[in-house]
Amino acid sequence: MSQAALRKKLEALLQLDKLLPFAMAEKARVRFKLAQACEECSDAEPLLLEARDLYTAALEETELVLGQKGLRNAENITRRLKQLVC
Repeated sequence: MSQAALRKKLEALLQLDKLLPFAMAEKARVRFKLAQACEECSDAEPLLLEARDLYTAALEETELVLGQKGLRNAENITRRLKQLVC
């Protein structure tokens, strides 16, 4: 995915957050997928920072929405976040 297309998707997510200002499992899933796409464009440092922020937000949203059921999802996100930071 090109950086321009990725930026458009990130802007769409911001709009979605404004329209639906509460935690949702699907929004967490979208954040996770966008974070992965940002990692794939790793030649751009700002996108790596964006990936980190998206993983963190997805982790928080997953824990909030799913509680105990979300632990496996949260572990997957935490693992990806650690790989990105290291």
